[in-house]
Order: sequence, then C-alpha cells, then structure tokens
Amino acid sequence: MKYHRIIALVLFSILIANGMENKSGILIGIEGNLESSRFDRPLINDRGRWVDLYNRLDASGETSVSFNGGVKLGYQHYFTQSLGLRASGYFGLGSLKENVEYLDAPQKFISSYENNYLLIKTGLDLEFLWDFWERGDHALGLNLGVGYRYTHFGFESGQFRLIGFGDLRIDNIDKITAKELPTEHSIYPSIGLHYYYQAHQFALNYRFGGVLHFDSKWKYIENGSRKEYLFKQNISSTPSYFSFSYAYRF
Repeated sequence: MKYHRIIALVLFSILIANGMENKSGILIGIEGNLESSRFDRPLINDRGRWVDLYNRLDASGETSVSFNGGVKLGYQHYFTQSLGLRASGYFGLGSLKENVEYLDAPQKFISSYENNYLLIKTGLDLEFLWDFWERGDHALGLNLGVGYRYTHFGFESGQFRLIGFGDLRIDNIDKITAKELPTEHSIYPSIGLHYYYQAHQFALNYRFGGVLHFDSKWKYIENGSRKEYLFKQNISSTPSYFSFSYAYRF
C-alpha cells in the first residue's frame, strides 16, 4: 500500500512538471492595431453622372491614422518543444476621423469634409510558431502567418463646409447623412515576434497587405439649403500595419 502511494505521488509530480512545460492550450486575450485609412476625393452626382469637382487637385487622396482594439480567442498546439501552430479569431472596434480640405486652385474654391466613423472589425489568423530561445519559464520565438480581416465603416456624423469661393470668405456648413456604408475585405501575410512567460503570451506583428484587398465605395447625402446633393467616396485601409497582442494560455 505504501509503494502504491509513492508511485501515485511520482506520477502526479511528472504530470505537474509536463503541464508547466506544455505550451499548447486555449488562448484568451486582447489585441490592438495601429493603422491608417485612405480617403479618395468625393464625386458628386450631376444629373446621373459622377463628376470630380476637385480634378485640379494634385494630390490623389488623403490618409488618417486610426486605432482599433478588441478581444482575441484561439488555440495553439506545439508538435515539438519549439515548433507549433496557432489559430485565432478577432473582434474589435475602433474610430476613424476624416478632416480633409480640398482646393480648386484656379477658382479659389475651398471646401472641407469632416466625418466620423465607427470601425467594426472581425478576422481570423493562422500562424506557424518557432521558439528559437527558451530558458525556464521564458521563451522567445518567431511567428509567420496569414490572416483575413473584414471591416465595416459605420457612419456616426459628418458635415460639409464651404470655406471660400473666389474672393469671398464663406462659412457655410451642411449636414451629411449616410446612404450606403462601405465595407472592406483583406487577406495578408504577417511576421512577428512572441514572448512567453509561463502562461502569459505577448506578440508584436507586422501585417503586409496587397495579396488580396477588396473595398467598396459609399454614398452620402449633403443636405444643402436648397436641395440635396448625392456624393460618393472611396475609403480603404492602408495594407500594412503593426499589431500588438496579449493572451493568457489555459
């Protein structure tokens, strides 16, 4: 009876030791992304034709930096002590602000668009893991992967402001309302570093764009003093950005 207790204690100790070294498990954490979006010049509908009022503007578009963050849920499995795979899903929210002035230089026509958007993002990531350094409770490694992101640009508020025309200084503000909202789909490769301390996992990734990228134009209405004007504009995220995440492994 005494030997049975000793054997059970030894087996229990082995199980505890393997559990401390095991890097496979369910992941629950958070993720933050710093990226930017591009705004193309808006087009106005003139008797059924889409006209570029700002075709004399040299710049092809404007960009604005935005931040989005959310929760991440996944699972990782190590086939050896240093090689593994990780699959995860993401859901997050962010905000984006457009505040761009456009100029028609020959006629000195200056106008600005000030719009606010709520970003709703979901996605999936699949990564190959290689831990090239490990000591005790610490591990450092490289991760290579591919991912997918879906973005919905929710419209919160907006206004069109006519600043000046010719030699006149005008400060006329009209409200903008959304008619169709844009969406965006992108597939990207990624590379990054990860660090483990016991069950705590940190990662810094750089996501490249341009493999597959689809976005849609959207339409909005300017409520002018005499009539409504229908505009459309193309908004898309710049393809490459940094991502930071923390997860706890169960």
